[in-house]
Amino acid sequence: MAYDKSSGLITAPVSIHDLQRCLRTIVTVSGRRQLSGDLGYIIANGTINKWAKYKPVPHASVNTVTGQWDAARNKWLSTASWWKSPNGQCGLQIPYGDNINSTTNPNSVLYKLRNGLMPWTYIRPSGGAASPYRLQDFAGYFREAVPAVGECGVPDGGIIWVERQGTGTQMQIDWDAPSVGDENLSLADISIGGVSLQEFYLGVFMYRDDNHWFVVTSTTPIGSTSSLSITTQIGYDDIGKWYLIPFLSSRRLTRDGERPSGTYLGCDINTPIVVNIKPSGQVIQIFTTASWIKNNTQVWIQPFVKNNLTSQQTLSGVNVYIYTTNSPSDNPDESGQFVMQVPFGSCTIQADDTFIYDPVTVSLTRDQSLTYWATARPRDSSMVFENDWYQLDEDQPMPE
Repeated sequence: MAYDKSSGLITAPVSIHDLQRCLRTIVTVSGRRQLSGDLGYIIANGTINKWAKYKPVPHASVNTVTGQWDAARNKWLSTASWWKSPNGQCGLQIPYGDNINSTTNPNSVLYKLRNGLMPWTYIRPSGGAASPYRLQDFAGYFREAVPAVGECGVPDGGIIWVERQGTGTQMQIDWDAPSVGDENLSLADISIGGVSLQEFYLGVFMYRDDNHWFVVTSTTPIGSTSSLSITTQIGYDDIGKWYLIPFLSSRRLTRDGERPSGTYLGCDINTPIVVNIKPSGQVIQIFTTASWIKNNTQVWIQPFVKNNLTSQQTLSGVNVYIYTTNSPSDNPDESGQFVMQVPFGSCTIQADDTFIYDPVTVSLTRDQSLTYWATARPRDSSMVFENDWYQLDEDQPMPE
């Protein structure tokens, strides 16, 4: 068989049966669902991995084998170029632009990146003389191909700490390209306007809102390396939640430098990564203790607020939230189920001091199969603060 299910690779000679086994494209005939045996239908409707190097691409030539196929080794010659398609984008439609000076102008690349408008789309042959269907295009097709753009090594929801005073912090963003074989597209395979994407710089677009954003790139082009790092200076003025989207740039950019006309495109990563920039040791910290009492039918709660700032702070109020998870090892931020909210009033905390609320008792009957958690948060959603989840203590005598 030319299709190896364990590796996900189709080798020549390619048959329709191989495509049926690999792509499993369903068609309904006389009310019955069955695997399609029609090449045109499979190419037009099959789930074809766009990151495979060898796949059907729009190309006017009916014969892509002559001069490009190595019959002795049963594979494409290293000089074969049909798979690049006439525009060099390897069967992909890759949006790009020359303007990165605005996040609100619909014609700006940054606006399009922010709104998920720059995906890389697989363009299939449409049939006919200008774009014929060719079975041989599937020779070397790799079902398990992975994105050529790799991943940015910033954990979603990650925290970067900065000092309130000083020169700032060096923020480093790593990028790792996937380790792939010859059957997988790489950035070196793809070109824009005749320029290989390995000649581009890796960039990041970071934004907090329309008025707070910046772009910065690596200091060297991507080249053939498997990893790159982008570094930029951040400081106390950058505190807050930021969104990060990687992009590719024909121009080297610094955070505070010019943003000249060039060629700019996304990395087919359309969901931004969240980055939290927080002040190290210079925040409001809000905690709570919580314990079961009265034979697990009530919860005793007492929050407190620590002011690490150098000036007096006033909070309009604090809410304590109780959640459950299925086990103590579960993260309530990810899988917690809301149970109740307990409000506490306003408070004023002196600099470098702690305010302790009077405790309250609320009625709640414990489900022994669940783990209960409490967390305290300010009512002011714009406040920079730290908090944590507190697992409720076991039932024990508490002050009335």
